Amino acid sequence: MSAASVKSLTGKHVLAIILGFFGIMLAVNMVFLFFALSTFNGGEGGKAYQAGLDYNRTIAAARAQEQLGWSPRIEATTAGQVTVLLTDRNGAPVIALAVSGDIGRPAADKFTRPLVFKEVRPGTYAAEPGALDAGNWVINLSARANTESEIVIYRAKERLWLKPNS
Repeated sequence: MSAASVKSLTGKHVLAIILGFFGIMLAVNMVFLFFALSTFNGGEGGKAYQAGLDYNRTIAAARAQEQLGWSPRIEATTAGQVTVLLTDRNGAPVIALAVSGDIGRPAADKFTRPLVFKEVRPGTYAAEPGALDAGNWVINLSARANTESEIVIYRAKERLWLKPNS
């Protein structure tokens, strides 16, 4: 082999390779940018202001709920009995509420069932969603002053573990 037939890598070659690489990357990014902007412009449709107002209402409702000083004790069995005992800060039962909610698995919505509670004793509300399998469940509760009221005065969310045959 002669010295004239061996090609060496020069600075011009390295520059051309680097410029070609970044040129291709820039072209591909521009194509992705075009398709991203042409399919969704990122706008929320003017709902950001309303979402902010709703968030402020949520904070106000949480503060009002905290002022009530109520605390729930939620129990459930695999036989399908869900009970809630609501007490005030003095331990007295909170009576005559319209309590509803749902029970479901933490990771899948397809197992979620509605709960309609009836007051069985002062401050104790019971619902029967049907048999529940053992494992993790999440219970969401909403309490209103009466059945005609749209205003939720108390919310609770609790995660329960049901043992087999409990």
